[in-house]
Amino acid sequence: MAAAPPDGQEKVIAAAQQIVKSLANSKNAADDMIRILSGFDNRFSLMSDLFP
Repeated sequence: MAAAPPDGQEKVIAAAQQIVKSLANSKNAADDMIRILSGFDNRFSLMSDLFP
């Protein structure tokens, strides 16, 4: 499987951020999603600042 081009990676990050934002009303679900996504890319672990 070929690696995604850098701009493609940024689109994936942006999509993941939108998913996590949509889960913000359920802190447990959002935390779980961040933990799962962080297993794929450490940049996802920085997304915890999206919630109040």
